[in-house]
Amino acid sequence: MTLTPTPAPGSVFTGWQGGGCAGTASCTVTLTADTTVTVGFALRVATPSLSLAGGTYNLPQVVSIRTATPGATIHYTTNGTPPTTASPVYSGPISVTRTMTIKAMAAASGMVDSYLASATYTLQAATPTFSPAGGIYTFPQSVSIADASPGVTIYYTTDGSTPTTTSRVYTLPIVVQPVFNGSLPIITATTVKTMAVAPGWSPSPVASATYDIRL
Repeated sequence: MTLTPTPAPGSVFTGWQGGGCAGTASCTVTLTADTTVTVGFALRVATPSLSLAGGTYNLPQVVSIRTATPGATIHYTTNGTPPTTASPVYSGPISVTRTMTIKAMAAASGMVDSYLASATYTLQAATPTFSPAGGIYTFPQSVSIADASPGVTIYYTTDGSTPTTTSRVYTLPIVVQPVFNGSLPIITATTVKTMAVAPGWSPSPVASATYDIRL
């Protein structure tokens, strides 16, 4: 006859002993006399859970890890590699200050290591904002650019082109006014485009505002 192991939820089949069976391969027994076959099971450590779902965030985050198995030790990595029992031991919340993938597993004596838990946190600079907003004005404007994400560098253009990290760096309000030919304004509208960048973060979406100055 062929024996089939059926682990209970939370346990794992570890192997056969006796009756000509060994290891975790299929166990087929030919009964010609009394035969004893021992089947081994072990409990598996509960899969760790991360306190914050993976996703895209505009601010640094803090992630906690826990397992429901009492006394288990959690090991983790932040570089995307699978953790082992030689990986760092989790002892407190992890600060996510750059884009990273956290992977975690839990181990306990006499138990099978947990399944792997994983989440990727993408930090992306927030979309910059303008003050005042784009629109039609009857006098020159002093345009300020702000960003909700910390530590970003803001780049901008005023010719309608898409900004890059080689564009001008925003440090002071931008004065928007018409371009004159003599006393005659020949260009009244200026489009300011901007983006924010920080090390280890994804660049922000490009923000755009058009100011039409009609004196």
